[in-house]
Amino acid sequence: MLNENKGSFLNGTILISIEGAEVVTFIDWDDLDLMWPALLTMVLDFLNDGKYARTEHFSNGQQWTIRKVTSSPKDMILFKVVRDYSIFEFGLNNLTVNKETSALCKEGVFLKSVVDAAQDYIEYRDKDSRSQNLVDAKQKLRNIKERMSY
Repeated sequence: MLNENKGSFLNGTILISIEGAEVVTFIDWDDLDLMWPALLTMVLDFLNDGKYARTEHFSNGQQWTIRKVTSSPKDMILFKVVRDYSIFEFGLNNLTVNKETSALCKEGVFLKSVVDAAQDYIEYRDKDSRSQNLVDAKQKLRNIKERMSY
């Protein structure tokens, strides 16, 4: 895609699998330079709120949420994806995913995984001189790292 679009877009997906459950899959592809800043914004909003955050900043109409689980153990979150594909509404779903997918995981494990993967993505895009400017994503990643206790 980079060669065909002269580097203006990098379509792909952020694969998220939790305890064997595929929550975000290849069917959820989008412009990664939209997806990563949206995910980082949601994580930073979650850290600021402590209970809940969501993002809808994708061209494919998805909504991702993180919700703190109030039951025991207390360090758990629920990560959820709601897909807005019109095919679900017409009953023509032959997709390999449901309209909604979610999974429980430990908050610290999730946050560390996001930080590590975001760092890899940003370093990869920095090597490509044709990439879009990810200054905002880099700042959000720094803010998340500061808020987390390693």
